[in-house]
Amino acid sequence: MFLFQIRFCAINSAGASEWSPTKEITTMAAPPAAVTQLQMRLATANALSLIWQRPISNGENITHYNVDTGNAVIPTSGPEARYTLEGLRPDTAYTVRVQAVNSIGPGQFCPGSRFHTRPLPPAPPKCECVNANYNSLKVKWGDGLKHASGELCHYTLEMENSRNQ
Repeated sequence: MFLFQIRFCAINSAGASEWSPTKEITTMAAPPAAVTQLQMRLATANALSLIWQRPISNGENITHYNVDTGNAVIPTSGPEARYTLEGLRPDTAYTVRVQAVNSIGPGQFCPGSRFHTRPLPPAPPKCECVNANYNSLKVKWGDGLKHASGELCHYTLEMENSRNQ
């Protein structure tokens, strides 16, 4: 709810009148305005992390948001203007809409935005020991060529000796 104070005066070619007494008018609260600037912060193979601009609340605090994936409408746990969709399919496009909710009710959904999850990483390459001596190992594995997604593959190598070190 908003409280406004208003007053009037009349103006013509002769000048301006005195001001009227001040009148107080209270407007009723309304559902929030539509969310704007829906963006993806981070994408993994199974999740999309989203952020958006907090809309005008129209007289009541925003309590939460509803995130629509086309398959389900998911309420967020609070008024933070961010949410991470989890349990998604890899390398898949999702159209997402968000609406703000206050104690009066839900606002309008923002226009749908299309976001893509990332593809799964490739299977680990075959590792082969080329040479071994008392203080070194020479191993080789995949060629580091680009994955089907066009990204260069990077590898992490772990090793452990017979003493579990």
